[in-house]
Amino acid sequence: MNRKLLDPFEPEYPESIEACLDDEYAVKCAFSHNGSFLATARSDGWCYIWDMDTLNVMRKLNHGESALLGLSWSRSGRYILTYDEAGVCIVWDLRTERIRARVEFESAVACARMHPRNSMQFVVCLAREAPCLVTIGSDESTPPTVIPIRISAEGVDQKSKAAASTCCCFGKKGVYVFFGTSKGAVHAVLMQTLNVVCSTKLSASTVNTISRNPRGSDIVTSSSDRILRVCEVFLPGQATRRKVVPENTPPSISVTTKIQDIVNRVHWAQALFSASGDYIVSGIQHKAEHNIYIWDKFTGSLVKMLTGPNELLEDCTVHPLRAIYASISTFGIIYMWTRVPQQNWNAFAPGFKELEENIDFAEPEDIFDRRLTKEDGGTVDCIFERIQQDKRDAAGSDESDINVEVDITDDDPLFSDSDTQSDDDEFVLPVLVKSDDLSMASEIPVSESPMPPSQNGETFEPGLTITESTVNWPLPQQVRAVNPLPPTVQAWMMDFETNDPIDILDIERSVFAAPIRTDIVHRAVTYERNMKRQGTHSSRTRSEVRGSTRKIQPQKGTGHARHGSRRAPQFVGGGKAHGPIPRSHATDIQRKVWLMALRSVLSAKYSQDQLVIVDNMEVESHRTNDMQRMLMSNGWAPPPSTHKSASIMLLPLMGPELSKSLRNVELATRNIEGVTMMNASDAEVYEILRHDYLIMDRNALNLLQSLLKPL
Repeated sequence: MNRKLLDPFEPEYPESIEACLDDEYAVKCAFSHNGSFLATARSDGWCYIWDMDTLNVMRKLNHGESALLGLSWSRSGRYILTYDEAGVCIVWDLRTERIRARVEFESAVACARMHPRNSMQFVVCLAREAPCLVTIGSDESTPPTVIPIRISAEGVDQKSKAAASTCCCFGKKGVYVFFGTSKGAVHAVLMQTLNVVCSTKLSASTVNTISRNPRGSDIVTSSSDRILRVCEVFLPGQATRRKVVPENTPPSISVTTKIQDIVNRVHWAQALFSASGDYIVSGIQHKAEHNIYIWDKFTGSLVKMLTGPNELLEDCTVHPLRAIYASISTFGIIYMWTRVPQQNWNAFAPGFKELEENIDFAEPEDIFDRRLTKEDGGTVDCIFERIQQDKRDAAGSDESDINVEVDITDDDPLFSDSDTQSDDDEFVLPVLVKSDDLSMASEIPVSESPMPPSQNGETFEPGLTITESTVNWPLPQQVRAVNPLPPTVQAWMMDFETNDPIDILDIERSVFAAPIRTDIVHRAVTYERNMKRQGTHSSRTRSEVRGSTRKIQPQKGTGHARHGSRRAPQFVGGGKAHGPIPRSHATDIQRKVWLMALRSVLSAKYSQDQLVIVDNMEVESHRTNDMQRMLMSNGWAPPPSTHKSASIMLLPLMGPELSKSLRNVELATRNIEGVTMMNASDAEVYEILRHDYLIMDRNALNLLQSLLKPL
């Protein structure tokens, strides 16, 4: 799109949702420095890189089994930092899709940010320790160096010292780094000396997030007291877009604007600046609402509220250059908020007129005639006169009439910044092609396919065929990263009667080792229990009870209250007011959400060693005593001395007609308290969740894996 045609007075915030990206376990997201890619941190330990042009996944990075807490991009977009709840920080090289550096800390990582100018440095905020500056070695063999940052240095107000840093962000050019603490203070640290140069006490609550505007002159924080604070920063040598603060300027961080929702007192998911830095953007974490608020930075007045679906908002981020916002719901769906820009064509054609609706054009009879008749009876050649007029205009034109060619390749001051000039900005994320795609591409002649230039500037000649060495351009096939973890986990297959191991099975990791979502399980349990409610409750109203409708006493003169019929609710034997009526309590749930809940409970049973897989459920006796003794001998049921009942869920795959062995199991277990037998095709989340042990046979295992395995 041509930026010269954009309306300069158009609002810099989106209006509605234009696209949705389905990322099942996404919890955090961040745009790259130029906005070409969107990275998502997932609760299953993976990091996905989305291309904003095609809205497809370009990279899949496996951080580990622990849930990711956040990520940070380097300035060039080549490196990305991911950190998890176990205290592990990994810097990825997206060009090679390999780990550039890995650092493990003893305490959990609260926040981590990469240096805006040096891709080999990043700052880490630890939960119970001092923040650290990590410098990556020159090569992969050199271990990274970790230097602690003491934010309680001399000269800092002792009242504003904090026990631990909770968030951080760099200044515009990385000269300073700002830390938010659990005591409500903000510290500015000079990167050259790692000393605190300024400290400000904002409140007594924890500072949750902190970010700076593109100009580098302001920062915005969100605290646990549910207030957003915009602070103006004056630090020696701090460069903004318009000026450089002199060295002799006393350092200060002062609050200029406070923003809060006084009525609802909601928590804020994030506090960000818009692309221009004139607006404050934040999402709310309140009930099942997916709303994004936009305020004016100077006045603190609410400018716009973006209303989304009825899903809790987890995180949001802002595009660094355009009016595009990205938000993540609790179901892992990424919503892209944007607006359709209005192009001003009058900038190039002053006589151009935009029509709001179609108009009827009356075509003159002589519009296409070459010779026209003048009023004096003479004729004139239209084409000849137009050529002569063009020659006269060209001969008599001055410098102001010369057509100037519009250059659309230069940097527009409105969209450009010295902060965006870097030698590494030429990095382009390469497309990885699988070997299957190469073998298929080698059979396609170049004359029948697109012919892009090669990396060395040469072009493909017609008649050649593409080989593995010549393919260096994106192919139309979908790119999938290789998962370093095995797709399966192992489990014992036991004997049903003796509980002895028979074999080791490989079961699907995505089904029995998936992330456990307690919120999704709660939704599924509520849905299933509502479906089982009969809804036959009923009561008689005053029109249904027995009795006369005659007025029981005169309206006046009795000295008592006014009454009508004996059927009124205040009398004994009268009708029930606002009583229950027969209705359905059923609620709806998406099938994908219910399957996610079933995967969560199966993964919980597997992780707690309460999942038992047997070859088959065959018993010879149908007696209850024999089944009770077998369950106790196998350790699945408590002994009678404990006076506790068993809690076992039997999940075989049963056909239309039960076999003799399954019939014996059904007869033997139906009189045992706490033992439930259910067909695997009718498995329910609530029934699996309320029993301690889940016992299934091989056929039920295959059915659940084929049903629950993600595509």
